[in-house]
Amino acid sequence: MNDQSSGAEANAPGSVESKTGVSPRPLRTWPAVVLLALGLLARFVPSVLEGGMSSYWMFGLIGPVLCSLLMLIWWVAASRATWRERLFGSIGILGCLAAIVAMADPTMRGPGTIQITLPMGMGLFGLAAVLMAGRPPKLRTGRAVLMAVIGFSATLLLRNEGATGEYWLDTRWRWSRSAEETLLVTHKSDTAPRPSASVPDAAGSSFANPEWSGFRGGDRAARARGPQMATRWESTTPKQLWKIPVGPAWSSFAVAGKFLFTQEQRGPMETVVCYEADTGREVWKQQEEVRFDDPL
Repeated sequence: MNDQSSGAEANAPGSVESKTGVSPRPLRTWPAVVLLALGLLARFVPSVLEGGMSSYWMFGLIGPVLCSLLMLIWWVAASRATWRERLFGSIGILGCLAAIVAMADPTMRGPGTIQITLPMGMGLFGLAAVLMAGRPPKLRTGRAVLMAVIGFSATLLLRNEGATGEYWLDTRWRWSRSAEETLLVTHKSDTAPRPSASVPDAAGSSFANPEWSGFRGGDRAARARGPQMATRWESTTPKQLWKIPVGPAWSSFAVAGKFLFTQEQRGPMETVVCYEADTGREVWKQQEEVRFDDPL
């Protein structure tokens, strides 16, 4: 009688003992769910608010990273995972993250790691851990780490060409030709000498009193005084006069009469260029063999 009762209790739902030994304790998932929700809100809500990422960039950039770090802390300190799961899961996550960052395109390190790699990997890790909370330790930990690796690995497919004014990375497929590579091919194939644009007699006064002398204008107030421009373009869309490829740079433009001046990178050469405003034709350039690179 006692033996039969003991056997029935051992096979009852929720019992500690089973045919395979001690049944796994389900993970505590509500902190992971909260962190997943907060990470998504921090990533997408600022862009729809008035002012967008220009005003709330700290929430959009720091929020998902902070949630990713808290996700790892949850796994180690508050998930109810076994000590083996916590140890091997943490080692797997950190080891795979380091390996993928090392293999990623150099432009995807730093800001790319913060904005894309870490949030995607830890987000998928947390989602898998929540969905597999009641499964055996090896299975749920293995699946969660696998999903983290898949999320991290998305970075391997991308290249970053800079950041937009709203602090989002300008990503392209890693194997695609960059704007700078297109520019270099264009200039390499164009071996004919460029005719110099004619400089009118009035150019001297234009250079002495340029309309836009540099970054944010002559008074650094970022405003141009002159004719009013139409802001409703539905009926009268401006006509594009010309378009040319230019190299990456941190510079803005200076405008003097019919001439545009800017700075751009052309391979190993940092170049100051003058363009003709009416046609986009290069008038002259001055180059120094130096290169500045930054993921942003």
